[in-house]
Amino acid sequence: MTILSLHVIHLYEYQKPESDKCPVEKLKSELNPLVLSTCMRHIYIFSSEQLTGKEQKLEELLKAISTPQPYRKIPHCEHLQGNAAYQFLLYWLIGGKNPKKQFSDERVLGEFRKTCESYKTTKSENKRAAWEANKYPMLALEADGKHLLQLTNRLSQCMINEKIALLEDACKNCTWARSVLIMNITAPLDYEMFTCYEEMLRGFLTLLQAKKSNIHKELAKLSENESEFGFFFSENPKKLCLEQKLSDIVRYILFITDELQHHEKPIQSNTIGVV
Repeated sequence: MTILSLHVIHLYEYQKPESDKCPVEKLKSELNPLVLSTCMRHIYIFSSEQLTGKEQKLEELLKAISTPQPYRKIPHCEHLQGNAAYQFLLYWLIGGKNPKKQFSDERVLGEFRKTCESYKTTKSENKRAAWEANKYPMLALEADGKHLLQLTNRLSQCMINEKIALLEDACKNCTWARSVLIMNITAPLDYEMFTCYEEMLRGFLTLLQAKKSNIHKELAKLSENESEFGFFFSENPKKLCLEQKLSDIVRYILFITDELQHHEKPIQSNTIGVV
């Protein structure tokens, strides 16, 4: 599963109805999502695979959740998918959604880790199935949330509006990097590079070039005791593994270079001119 298959239902200030017909309980029964919650915020995470064949049912349940009830506040309810879902979760994990302690609420990430651990070690078949269906984005969120929370502390001297803008960009750019799978090839040394799209691209390009150079050195060492012709056709498992890694790295170097050039290219005006 990639984050492109990620789905999130985000509920805020939801009050469970007094009757037995609770749409949220039905949603949990139908989709078997991972469940995350704080005092007033409830988050349900599931994959496109879990949703297959149940799209209409989900639409009906979301409508029921948002239907006004007598003497009850209408809850905030949103369904996020793919990059938007991952970006929301990242921003929430670093305290961005807490109006009273914005970016100063380490409790959210701590509770998230505890919940993940409970799913990893559970004996419940349903919870184990929910974890296996969403394991990749959850593990990625644990790692990214940790580093981005550290970044919030380093930005403590910034004015709040500047801090919000930087961290929103950081979450957006980190999500992009996860979505194109580049972080499966190389991890950033400093998550501060995510605060600027161009700096992120340059940072990944530097890391990829260094990995490419190191693999060329390893291949050169392997070839020392073989003729050039013999090494070219060698089926040495380590050589084949290194060549596959090199192929992936070169592909990403070309991709990032193209993305960087496109980003730097000035926008051409379509205006011919006024006489």
